[in-house]
Amino acid sequence: FNDRRYLYKKASVTSCDDEPAHYHIRSSRIYMAPNRYFLAYNNVFFLSGIPLLYFPVLYRPLGEGTPVTSSFHPGYDRRNGVYIKSSFVYKFNPNIRGKLFLDYFGRKGFGTGAEVDYRKPEKDISNLSLYRIRETGTLRGDRWGASGGYWHSFNRFSESAPARYYSQSFFRLLSAPQFNNDFFRNNPF
Repeated sequence: FNDRRYLYKKASVTSCDDEPAHYHIRSSRIYMAPNRYFLAYNNVFFLSGIPLLYFPVLYRPLGEGTPVTSSFHPGYDRRNGVYIKSSFVYKFNPNIRGKLFLDYFGRKGFGTGAEVDYRKPEKDISNLSLYRIRETGTLRGDRWGASGGYWHSFNRFSESAPARYYSQSFFRLLSAPQFNNDFFRNNPF
């Protein structure tokens, strides 16, 4: 270590308080710069000592000012089995951000998607989201969904009138009705 960052080789990281930990990530190299970033290479996610997934790079900002973030959410459900959902977010500016999704579902396969969000507080919210998965082990095969919409706050038409006016629209196109419940992440509105 030095006064700017710490370097860990062959490290293991977990947020589980149990001993031994139920899950952990083992990395060949971790860089941790306080109040700046966390960066790890050659990561393997272990659940109860069993290696499940490999991630070449994990990055997380620890302060303000970085445009790129990534997050990983492991879990289990009866329909999909063991899964891990990953999000890679890039902030183009304070109002616009793009997201890429790469997900693994133990019983269903790999899913990919993208999303673009525009947010101007108290004035505008716009969103476009796409997702696709080729389900394994089912007759459904290729499943996909697209959704998006906007919300807009108009200026008051008269300063003396207390009423506020808004406009909102939303669309969703799906290959199957259940797709919405099975794979879409969230509703930005």
